[in-house]
Amino acid sequence: MQDKMMYGFKEAHRILKPSGLTIYNMSLVDDYGGDNTKKWSDLYLSLDFYADSEKLRDLSQWLDECKKAGFSQNKSTKIYGEKPAPYTDVFPFENQILRWMACYVFASGK
Repeated sequence: MQDKMMYGFKEAHRILKPSGLTIYNMSLVDDYGGDNTKKWSDLYLSLDFYADSEKLRDLSQWLDECKKAGFSQNKSTKIYGEKPAPYTDVFPFENQILRWMACYVFASGK
């Protein structure tokens, strides 16, 4: 579902009962203006075969996406923040390339 994430998210809203919740985790950036995020996003976007700038959302952008999908109730819990950026100019992860980002758990409901 990675390439169809937003489609799946909208479908979750469509099939939920009026008081239903969907619980999921999201990888988000901490702060676009921060040096750590800038370094990570530069490294990430240098990966021409993986990089997708649409995956680099912060909390407020994701909450906007939730509202656009129809979810009116959105609660988030931050599990951990971004990992410190490496000192090198080489992206350090081959798999799970978003694991440098902050991790949140969400409960989104109708």
